[in-house]
Amino acid sequence: MSSSEIEILFVSHKYPPKIGGMEKQSFELINSSALYLKVHTLVYDNNESILTFFFHLNRRIISKIKANPSI
Repeated sequence: MSSSEIEILFVSHKYPPKIGGMEKQSFELINSSALYLKVHTLVYDNNESILTFFFHLNRRIISKIKANPSI
C-alpha cells in the first residue's frame, strides 16, 4: 500500500477557532498529513457544547468509518 492510499481519521477537541498551543499543533498535524495521506477529521468546532461533542463522538466515528472503510 502506497502512502497515497493510506487514509487516516483525526479526532480532536483541540482545534481552531480556539487559540492555543494544542490547537495549533492539531491544525498543523492534520494539514501536514493531508499533503501525503487522505485525511478525514472529526474536530470540535464550537458549534455545540463540548459535552454534546463527546456524547455523540462514538456514533460519529463509527459513521465516518462505515462511510470510508479504507480508514
